[in-house]
Amino acid sequence: MIESAVPDSPRFLERLSIAIRVAESERQRGTEEPEELPGQSRGKRDIFIPSDARKPIASANKGRIMIWMTYWPTSMLWTIVNDPVKRIFKEIFRRVRAVYDAISDHMYKGTDE
Repeated sequence: MIESAVPDSPRFLERLSIAIRVAESERQRGTEEPEELPGQSRGKRDIFIPSDARKPIASANKGRIMIWMTYWPTSMLWTIVNDPVKRIFKEIFRRVRAVYDAISDHMYKGTDE
């Protein structure tokens, strides 16, 4: 893998920083086309893709693709199961909290905090 294409590499972060500055200047000026920055062409593609980057090939990333294919069904299943369980426990907590707060309010009625 080429170092400049790795998200943690300094060149990637430098290009990302430039892209953010360009987007911010576009937003402030309300223009579509960014100003040309030193060392950059006017094409937005060049900001994100280093000039020495190679086209990704699926066969070269087979391991990563297989891991993703294994992970996403597990992630989807966990989300389907976990979200309702979280909601149920939060609702139980709200109800128990209301009962405990009512008991506490009754026991300490007439006292200043």
